[in-house]
Amino acid sequence: MTRGRHDLRWTIVAGYEGSASSEDALALARGVLDAAGDRLVVGCVYEYQPLGGHLASGDLAAGVARRGCMAVRSGRAESTAVPGVSPAEGLSSLAAATHADLVVVGSARRALRGRLLRGSTADGMLRRGVCSVAIAPSGYRGHHHRFQTVGVIFDGTPPSRAAIHTAAAIALAEGGVVRVYASAGVLPGGDIQEVLAPLLGGATLQAAAPVRAVTADSRKILDLVIVSIYGRFRLPGFGRRQGGRWIRACRCPVLVLSESQTVAGDRAPAADREEATW
Repeated sequence: MTRGRHDLRWTIVAGYEGSASSEDALALARGVLDAAGDRLVVGCVYEYQPLGGHLASGDLAAGVARRGCMAVRSGRAESTAVPGVSPAEGLSSLAAATHADLVVVGSARRALRGRLLRGSTADGMLRRGVCSVAIAPSGYRGHHHRFQTVGVIFDGTPPSRAAIHTAAAIALAEGGVVRVYASAGVLPGGDIQEVLAPLLGGATLQAAAPVRAVTADSRKILDLVIVSIYGRFRLPGFGRRQGGRWIRACRCPVLVLSESQTVAGDRAPAADREEATW
Protein backbone atom coordinates (compact mmCIF):
# COMPACT_ATOMS: atom_id res chain seq x y z
CA MET A 1 0.00 0.00 0.00
CA THR A 2 1.35 3.38 -0.98
CA ARG A 3 1.28 5.82 1.89
CA GLY A 4 0.65 9.52 1.49
CA ARG A 5 0.21 12.56 3.66
CA HIS A 6 -3.27 11.54 4.78
CA ASP A 7 -2.27 8.02 5.78
CA LEU A 8 -2.88 6.70 9.27
CA ARG A 9 -0.43 4.45 11.07
CA TRP A 10 -2.63 3.07 13.79
CA THR A 11 -1.82 0.46 16.37
CA ILE A 12 -4.95 -1.68 16.59
CA VAL A 13 -6.05 -4.05 19.33
CA ALA A 14 -8.62 -6.72 18.48
CA GLY A 15 -10.41 -8.54 21.27
CA TYR A 16 -10.52 -12.24 20.45
CA GLU A 17 -11.60 -15.30 22.41
CA GLY A 18 -12.72 -17.68 19.68
CA SER A 19 -16.42 -16.82 19.68
CA ALA A 20 -18.41 -15.86 16.59
CA SER A 21 -18.57 -12.28 17.84
CA SER A 22 -14.81 -12.07 18.21
CA GLU A 23 -14.42 -13.53 14.70
CA ASP A 24 -16.49 -10.56 13.51
CA ALA A 25 -14.14 -8.23 15.40
CA LEU A 26 -11.12 -9.90 13.83
CA ALA A 27 -12.56 -9.46 10.31
CA LEU A 28 -13.12 -5.75 10.96
CA ALA A 29 -9.66 -5.36 12.50
CA ARG A 30 -8.11 -6.97 9.43
CA GLY A 31 -9.85 -4.46 7.18
CA VAL A 32 -8.77 -1.50 9.30
CA LEU A 33 -5.21 -2.84 9.37
CA ASP A 34 -5.13 -2.88 5.56
CA ALA A 35 -6.49 0.66 5.31
CA ALA A 36 -5.06 2.47 8.32
CA GLY A 37 -2.92 0.18 10.43
CA ASP A 38 0.73 -0.27 11.19
CA ARG A 39 0.34 -2.97 13.84
CA LEU A 40 -2.39 -5.33 15.00
CA VAL A 41 -2.35 -6.92 18.44
CA VAL A 42 -4.82 -9.79 18.85
CA GLY A 43 -5.56 -10.00 22.57
CA CYS A 44 -7.37 -12.67 24.53
CA VAL A 45 -8.41 -11.63 28.04
CA TYR A 46 -8.45 -14.22 30.81
CA GLU A 47 -9.70 -13.84 34.35
CA TYR A 48 -6.94 -13.35 36.86
CA GLN A 49 -7.01 -16.00 39.59
CA PRO A 50 -4.92 -15.85 42.77
CA LEU A 51 -2.69 -18.64 44.04
CA GLY A 52 -1.23 -19.44 40.64
CA GLY A 53 -4.41 -20.58 38.93
CA HIS A 54 -4.05 -17.78 36.41
CA LEU A 55 -0.97 -19.40 34.90
CA ALA A 56 -2.93 -22.19 33.22
CA SER A 57 -5.62 -19.74 32.15
CA GLY A 58 -2.96 -17.49 30.68
CA ASP A 59 -1.47 -20.31 28.63
CA LEU A 60 -4.89 -21.24 27.29
CA ALA A 61 -5.67 -17.63 26.39
CA ALA A 62 -2.30 -17.25 24.67
CA GLY A 63 -3.10 -20.22 22.46
CA VAL A 64 -6.49 -18.76 21.53
CA ALA A 65 -4.89 -15.41 20.67
CA ARG A 66 -2.27 -17.12 18.50
CA ARG A 67 -4.99 -18.87 16.50
CA GLY A 68 -6.68 -15.55 15.90
CA CYS A 69 -3.41 -13.96 14.87
CA MET A 70 -2.68 -16.75 12.41
CA ALA A 71 -6.10 -16.22 10.82
CA VAL A 72 -5.19 -12.60 10.04
CA ARG A 73 -2.27 -13.74 7.85
CA SER A 74 -0.27 -10.57 8.20
CA GLY A 75 3.32 -9.94 9.20
CA ARG A 76 2.08 -6.88 11.08
CA ALA A 77 -0.08 -8.95 13.44
CA GLU A 78 0.93 -10.36 16.82
CA SER A 79 -0.88 -12.00 19.70
CA THR A 80 -0.92 -11.86 23.47
CA ALA A 81 -2.90 -12.94 26.51
CA VAL A 82 -3.82 -10.35 29.10
CA PRO A 83 -5.34 -10.77 32.57
CA GLY A 84 -8.36 -8.75 33.59
CA VAL A 85 -11.41 -8.76 35.82
CA SER A 86 -13.49 -8.20 32.66
CA PRO A 87 -12.85 -8.14 28.90
CA ALA A 88 -13.20 -4.34 28.87
CA GLU A 89 -10.70 -3.93 31.69
CA GLY A 90 -8.22 -6.32 30.10
CA LEU A 91 -8.48 -4.75 26.63
CA SER A 92 -8.16 -1.27 28.14
CA SER A 93 -4.95 -2.33 29.87
CA LEU A 94 -3.65 -3.85 26.64
CA ALA A 95 -4.55 -0.71 24.70
CA ALA A 96 -2.70 1.46 27.20
CA ALA A 97 0.35 -0.81 27.22
CA THR A 98 0.58 -0.89 23.42
CA HIS A 99 -0.36 2.80 22.96
CA ALA A 100 -3.20 1.60 20.75
CA ASP A 101 -5.19 4.04 18.63
CA LEU A 102 -8.15 1.71 18.19
CA VAL A 103 -9.75 -1.28 19.89
CA VAL A 104 -12.04 -3.46 17.77
CA VAL A 105 -14.78 -5.55 19.36
CA GLY A 106 -17.78 -7.51 18.14
CA SER A 107 -21.45 -6.99 18.85
CA ALA A 108 -23.16 -8.57 21.82
CA ARG A 109 -23.75 -12.28 21.31
CA ARG A 110 -27.53 -11.84 21.23
CA ALA A 111 -27.30 -9.50 18.21
CA LEU A 112 -29.21 -10.57 15.10
CA ARG A 113 -27.19 -11.28 11.97
CA GLY A 114 -26.21 -8.07 10.19
CA ARG A 115 -27.09 -5.99 13.26
CA LEU A 116 -24.94 -4.03 15.67
CA LEU A 117 -25.57 -4.37 19.38
CA ARG A 118 -23.28 -2.84 21.94
CA GLY A 119 -22.28 -5.27 24.63
CA SER A 120 -20.64 -4.75 28.00
CA THR A 121 -17.15 -4.85 26.44
CA ALA A 122 -17.87 -2.02 23.99
CA ASP A 123 -19.66 -0.04 26.70
CA GLY A 124 -16.75 -0.49 29.08
CA MET A 125 -14.20 0.54 26.48
CA LEU A 126 -16.15 3.67 25.57
CA ARG A 127 -16.58 4.66 29.21
CA ARG A 128 -12.87 4.31 29.87
CA GLY A 129 -11.96 6.41 26.82
CA VAL A 130 -8.48 4.89 26.46
CA CYS A 131 -8.69 5.07 22.67
CA SER A 132 -11.17 4.90 19.81
CA VAL A 133 -13.51 1.90 19.56
CA ALA A 134 -14.88 0.12 16.48
CA ILE A 135 -17.82 -2.29 16.68
CA ALA A 136 -18.42 -5.01 14.08
CA PRO A 137 -21.95 -6.14 13.24
CA SER A 138 -22.98 -9.73 13.80
CA GLY A 139 -22.06 -11.97 10.86
CA TYR A 140 -19.28 -9.68 9.61
CA ARG A 141 -16.80 -12.58 9.61
CA GLY A 142 -16.08 -14.81 6.66
CA HIS A 143 -15.43 -12.11 4.08
CA HIS A 144 -12.67 -9.64 3.26
CA HIS A 145 -14.22 -6.22 3.65
CA ARG A 146 -13.05 -2.96 2.10
CA PHE A 147 -14.20 0.52 3.02
CA GLN A 148 -15.23 1.86 -0.37
CA THR A 149 -17.76 4.33 1.06
CA VAL A 150 -17.14 5.89 4.46
CA GLY A 151 -19.83 7.98 6.14
CA VAL A 152 -19.14 10.68 8.70
CA ILE A 153 -21.49 12.89 10.70
CA PHE A 154 -20.37 16.55 10.71
CA ASP A 155 -21.61 19.20 13.14
CA GLY A 156 -18.92 21.86 12.75
CA THR A 157 -17.04 21.04 15.97
CA PRO A 158 -13.31 20.19 16.05
CA PRO A 159 -14.08 16.54 16.96
CA SER A 160 -16.27 16.13 13.88
CA ARG A 161 -13.58 17.78 11.76
CA ALA A 162 -11.16 15.15 13.03
CA ALA A 163 -13.68 12.49 12.03
CA ILE A 164 -13.64 13.83 8.46
CA HIS A 165 -9.82 13.69 8.36
CA THR A 166 -9.94 10.08 9.58
CA ALA A 167 -12.62 9.14 7.06
CA ALA A 168 -10.63 10.76 4.24
CA ALA A 169 -7.47 8.86 5.17
CA ILE A 170 -9.26 5.51 5.21
CA ALA A 171 -11.13 6.20 1.97
CA LEU A 172 -7.96 7.34 0.19
CA ALA A 173 -6.18 4.15 1.22
CA GLU A 174 -9.06 2.10 -0.18
CA GLY A 175 -9.62 4.18 -3.32
CA GLY A 176 -13.07 4.99 -1.97
CA VAL A 177 -15.26 7.99 -1.22
CA VAL A 178 -16.49 9.88 1.82
CA ARG A 179 -20.10 10.88 2.37
CA VAL A 180 -20.50 13.74 4.84
CA TYR A 181 -23.80 14.02 6.68
CA ALA A 182 -24.46 17.52 8.02
CA SER A 183 -27.59 19.38 9.00
CA ALA A 184 -28.74 22.30 6.88
CA GLY A 185 -26.54 25.34 7.42
CA VAL A 186 -23.59 23.37 8.79
CA LEU A 187 -21.14 22.90 5.92
CA PRO A 188 -17.45 22.00 5.98
CA GLY A 189 -15.12 24.97 5.45
CA GLY A 190 -12.47 25.40 2.77
CA ASP A 191 -9.83 23.41 4.65
CA ILE A 192 -12.15 20.42 4.95
CA GLN A 193 -13.14 20.71 1.31
CA GLU A 194 -9.43 20.53 0.49
CA VAL A 195 -9.15 17.31 2.47
CA LEU A 196 -12.08 15.85 0.56
CA ALA A 197 -10.99 17.12 -2.87
CA PRO A 198 -8.88 14.02 -3.81
CA LEU A 199 -11.87 11.78 -3.11
CA LEU A 200 -13.63 11.58 -6.45
CA GLY A 201 -17.31 10.98 -5.94
CA GLY A 202 -17.31 12.18 -2.34
CA ALA A 203 -20.44 14.14 -1.50
CA THR A 204 -21.45 16.58 1.20
CA LEU A 205 -25.06 15.80 2.02
CA GLN A 206 -27.49 18.02 3.86
CA ALA A 207 -30.18 16.42 5.90
CA ALA A 208 -32.60 17.71 8.47
CA ALA A 209 -31.83 14.61 10.52
CA PRO A 210 -28.29 13.47 9.59
CA VAL A 211 -28.30 10.60 12.08
CA ARG A 212 -31.39 9.08 10.46
CA ALA A 213 -29.90 9.64 7.00
CA VAL A 214 -26.63 7.89 7.81
CA THR A 215 -28.54 5.06 9.48
CA ALA A 216 -30.62 4.51 6.34
CA ASP A 217 -27.53 4.58 4.10
CA SER A 218 -25.75 2.08 6.36
CA ARG A 219 -28.10 -0.58 5.04
CA LYS A 220 -26.87 -0.52 1.42
CA ILE A 221 -24.39 2.28 0.72
CA LEU A 222 -21.93 2.68 3.60
CA ASP A 223 -19.12 0.29 4.50
CA LEU A 224 -18.12 2.19 7.65
CA VAL A 225 -19.50 5.04 9.76
CA ILE A 226 -17.18 7.31 11.74
CA VAL A 227 -18.50 9.52 14.52
CA SER A 228 -16.91 11.56 17.29
CA ILE A 229 -17.94 10.89 20.84
CA TYR A 230 -18.26 14.63 21.53
CA GLY A 231 -19.99 17.37 19.59
CA ARG A 232 -22.93 19.75 19.54
CA PHE A 233 -25.32 17.22 18.02
CA ARG A 234 -27.41 15.44 20.61
CA LEU A 235 -26.89 12.28 18.62
CA PRO A 236 -29.29 9.45 19.46
CA GLY A 237 -26.23 7.22 19.61
CA PHE A 238 -24.59 9.32 22.27
CA GLY A 239 -27.31 9.77 24.87
CA ARG A 240 -27.38 7.81 28.09
CA ARG A 241 -30.69 6.12 27.32
CA GLN A 242 -30.77 6.17 23.52
CA GLY A 243 -27.25 5.05 22.58
CA GLY A 244 -28.19 1.44 21.98
CA ARG A 245 -31.05 2.40 19.67
CA TRP A 246 -28.80 4.18 17.20
CA ILE A 247 -26.16 1.45 17.23
CA ARG A 248 -28.81 -1.23 16.68
CA ALA A 249 -30.18 0.68 13.70
CA CYS A 250 -26.83 0.63 11.83
CA ARG A 251 -25.98 -2.22 9.49
CA CYS A 252 -22.29 -1.48 8.94
CA PRO A 253 -19.37 -1.13 11.37
CA VAL A 254 -19.28 2.00 13.51
CA LEU A 255 -15.99 3.62 14.56
CA VAL A 256 -16.26 6.01 17.51
CA LEU A 257 -13.30 8.40 17.72
CA SER A 258 -12.03 9.09 21.20
CA GLU A 259 -11.28 12.57 22.44
CA SER A 260 -7.54 11.88 22.21
CA GLN A 261 -7.87 11.52 18.43
CA THR A 262 -9.60 14.84 17.88
CA VAL A 263 -7.75 18.12 17.42
CA ALA A 264 -5.25 18.54 20.25
CA GLY A 265 -6.36 20.99 22.89
CA ASP A 266 -9.97 21.16 21.67
CA ARG A 267 -12.34 19.80 24.27
CA ALA A 268 -16.08 19.74 24.20
CA PRO A 269 -17.93 21.78 26.82
CA ALA A 270 -18.66 19.94 30.04
CA ALA A 271 -22.36 19.74 29.17
CA ASP A 272 -21.57 18.01 25.88
CA ARG A 273 -19.20 15.58 27.57
CA GLU A 274 -21.93 14.59 29.99
CA GLU A 275 -24.42 14.05 27.15
CA ALA A 276 -21.87 11.99 25.29
CA THR A 277 -21.54 9.42 28.08
CA TRP A 278 -22.59 5.97 26.88
